[in-house]
Amino acid sequence: MATLPAIDGLRTDDRIEQARPLPGRRAVDPEWMAHERDAVFGRTWNLAAHAGQFPEPGSYASVEVAGQPIVIVRDGDGLRAFYNVCRHRGGPLTQGCGRQRQFTCRYHGWSYALDGRVLRAPFMADELARNAGTLDLKPVQVARWANLVFVNLDPAAGPLAAFLGSLVADAAHLRLERLHFHARRTYPVAANWKVYVDNYLEGYHVPAVHPGLNREIDFRRYVTQLGGNYSVQHVPIAVGSGEGRVYAADPDSPEARYYWLFPNVMLNCYQGLMQVNVVEPTGVDRCVVHFDWYLAAPPADDASRARFEQLERFSDEVQAEDAGICAAVQRNVGSRGFEPGPYSAQYETGVHQFHTLYARALRTNPT
Repeated sequence: MATLPAIDGLRTDDRIEQARPLPGRRAVDPEWMAHERDAVFGRTWNLAAHAGQFPEPGSYASVEVAGQPIVIVRDGDGLRAFYNVCRHRGGPLTQGCGRQRQFTCRYHGWSYALDGRVLRAPFMADELARNAGTLDLKPVQVARWANLVFVNLDPAAGPLAAFLGSLVADAAHLRLERLHFHARRTYPVAANWKVYVDNYLEGYHVPAVHPGLNREIDFRRYVTQLGGNYSVQHVPIAVGSGEGRVYAADPDSPEARYYWLFPNVMLNCYQGLMQVNVVEPTGVDRCVVHFDWYLAAPPADDASRARFEQLERFSDEVQAEDAGICAAVQRNVGSRGFEPGPYSAQYETGVHQFHTLYARALRTNPT
């Protein structure tokens, strides 16, 4: 597939005052979605698992990244990743999560070591010998930051540390490595994944869409900080307390930080915990938000369990509001009456950065 003509003509500009958002077609045209699967998701670091899934050697997790079946496994003290595809006839090696000493294809029984080396091909010893060294599993880049595990399908891609850049230092004081996976919720959204990301990257809509959240934060002090492949939205927790308030005053956590990592990863850090959102495209007009809670320790008593349940209910409320407004926007961006207006230079710098990175990826990675 060649580069789309509409992508060549995108009016992206490093100066937010001169730029215009991406056209409505990018959220309703299946051709764009087919192109971005390889050009965006197939060439970048994708959050695929959490460290708690690999407690001991042989622990593995089967995942899908950019439409590709991948298996991540702990081999000794490190992680490896491979295409979850047998080199014989493409049979599956694993499904789900678990622990095993080797991979055995569920089609013809070929087996592989945890480091990807082919070990045995039933009734094909001669053929295996003639092709020695050429039938090992195809590797995939894998790396870890804090307790988050990323993979990259591009063998020529630079290391995860370079992709994260200054994000690691920026978030160091939050000590994210002490937070461990606790629970997952999944939210279907009737909107293109980019519509959802746009919505996440600005606080401009908070007063109108999230009245409950607006009570919890000091919206007027909302600030967005831009990094190379990420942004972080800083917003102070509102002072005081009162009926209906959810966020508790905490001198050790006086603000909420909303990190976004290109293209579809969000880390919401507040009240001593972290929510990790991964927005998975499932169609041109729909996506799924995988919403993982990370805590320093599981709730251990009635009070802490009640507190966590309160935060869960509030999070569900905010997610429902976001899903509703994104679905409404999705219906409208394909309208003949829609033409993108200017960015808010105060509140939409993160959206502008996303559009710039997205357009750059599609231009420089033609498929």
